[in-house]
Amino acid sequence: GLLGGGAGLLLAMWGLDLIRSFLPTSLPQHNTISIDGRVLAFTLLASMLTVVVFGLLPAFQTARHELRDRLNEGGRGGTGGRRRSRLRAGLVVTEMALALILLVGAGLMMQSFVNLHHVDTGFSATKVLTMRIPLPKAKYPDPQQPNDPPPAGLNFFNQMLERVQALPGVESAGVTNILPLGVGNGWGKMFSVEGHPMPSSLDQVPVVGLALVSPNYFKTLGITVRRGRGLTSSDRAGAPQVAVINETLARRSFPNEDPLGKTVWLGPPESLLGELRSPDDPFVRRTVVGVIADVKSGN
Repeated sequence: GLLGGGAGLLLAMWGLDLIRSFLPTSLPQHNTISIDGRVLAFTLLASMLTVVVFGLLPAFQTARHELRDRLNEGGRGGTGGRRRSRLRAGLVVTEMALALILLVGAGLMMQSFVNLHHVDTGFSATKVLTMRIPLPKAKYPDPQQPNDPPPAGLNFFNQMLERVQALPGVESAGVTNILPLGVGNGWGKMFSVEGHPMPSSLDQVPVVGLALVSPNYFKTLGITVRRGRGLTSSDRAGAPQVAVINETLARRSFPNEDPLGKTVWLGPPESLLGELRSPDDPFVRRTVVGVIADVKSGN
């Protein structure tokens, strides 16, 4: 029994190493995949119970009674024989019940795996290569003022996209600050809609996830544009500010109206900020130009 428990532990450790080898390094792992201490304690307890129930108890019975007497009693249908028969039947029933529980658990796990495999993520990762490119702040500083020229980092990514797009076999290339499934650095921003009733406090202002993307990002990941259009090369600094929202945000913020052409901004109404934000310095207003399919995030 103890050898069986030890073999199961080794199999679990090797299985974890095998599972880790299949996981992409960019996949966020909020909880480390490891063998839980409680599982180890349960394995040890189960191994010890196996030894006691199926090893020591029969050994004690054999030591107390001669094998011939036990066979004779079983043949005569005596009380001791019936008692041992009930014990054996009970052990068989217990074993079958435990095996059934394990089979049901394994079946449910496989069903969950199959269901996850068929979940519509909203994007396609087939033949897509991703990489993280952190830029040193010393060489690529952020602009100090809103009216400063585009930062050097933006120029770097624009040139990089042009060179990558020109590589043989590349169909499209894009840049974003956060990939689907929460890989990257996403931001949460307050969200307001022009013409909608103003909330009475900051706690009532909804918060949305924000992703910065390049024009071909949706095409590169196979994200469907449901309505309107995606971003284009003309949506740059100096041009009218635009935004693309997903279906969930469109359904929640514009339940009975067309979101295309609506004016939104990433922030609360300025009047709720008092002296922190002057009405003469409003948040940047953006026009909704498209609605894309929902994409699975890390939440």
